[in-house]
Amino acid sequence: MAAAPELHIIAPTLLGPLPRGALPGHAGVARLTALETLLARGHLSRHASYNEPNAVMAELLGLETLPVGPVALLGAGGEPGESYWFRAAPIHLRPDRDRLLLLAGAQIRPRADEAKSLLSEFNAFFHEDGLELVMHGGAWFLRTPNAPAITTQPLERVAGGNMAEYLPTGPQARAWIAFLNEAQMLLHASAVNQRREARGELPINGLWIWGGGYLPHRVGRSSIDAVYADTAEARGVAIMLGIEPQPAAGRLSRISAVGGATLALWPQAQEALVQRDIDQWWQALASFDESWAAEAQLALRTGSWRAVHLYPGTGRRWCISAAALRRFWRRPRPLARWILQEA
Repeated sequence: MAAAPELHIIAPTLLGPLPRGALPGHAGVARLTALETLLARGHLSRHASYNEPNAVMAELLGLETLPVGPVALLGAGGEPGESYWFRAAPIHLRPDRDRLLLLAGAQIRPRADEAKSLLSEFNAFFHEDGLELVMHGGAWFLRTPNAPAITTQPLERVAGGNMAEYLPTGPQARAWIAFLNEAQMLLHASAVNQRREARGELPINGLWIWGGGYLPHRVGRSSIDAVYADTAEARGVAIMLGIEPQPAAGRLSRISAVGGATLALWPQAQEALVQRDIDQWWQALASFDESWAAEAQLALRTGSWRAVHLYPGTGRRWCISAAALRRFWRRPRPLARWILQEA
């Protein structure tokens, strides 16, 4: 009989980091016993590649890095071709004393007609620079005429923070920061924002780019045979592997074991923190405890999975097996103690 396969769960920000001062107000929340058990009894390892979901996926693909722009474009139904692509997103910039806060997520997302207008205005303005902003599956992507010598930061890391701390760096950083400023002024003046403000919505007054690169022509050796995810990046990974991506699973028990390993992306915690909604984040953790952590214990004990690998996006990975669950002497500790390590 073939050995049971392994499951890799990428759950970014499952353990934070949280905004300063967010944890004390929730000191009395109920214990998440299933998740706490997995953390206490699983084998913990640390590596820089476990910090970001895309770095984890790159490792599982056998790649040094994952060029998010073209991979996500592929997953969203686009054709990256041989062009250089950034992932892009509309943002709202809000002055706050001596800093500029960057807000993103559902509260900023434009309607289809708004996005069409903004992209048309952008492309007309930057046409001579060889830049093109396109949309596929509701996601934005920026095509550039060459490979810029800059290092960028993912939107999830910047959202809710001071934009100045995350601006592009590198030999061409000055030119690209100037581009972001130009884009900010262009979007700020758009009639789209006048209508949004009239409806009481936040204006779209900026653009953020990250994850630039060319689509890899091949991937390394990978044991992944199934991918359950809704994000464009993860679906692009599946397509690169020649796998038909499956919709994100609401709970672990809805994932069918296949011959090789399975990758599942669980973004709910990260989506809450992008909005800086701590209550929603705690609710997401409670859902994970019931629908993933508890079901992982059952699946491991019945032999459905040989091992479950949990990546919470904090430079740490837990590998849990049925044998690990039998280490009763490793007593679970409150989840807050794990979170405080990342505060």
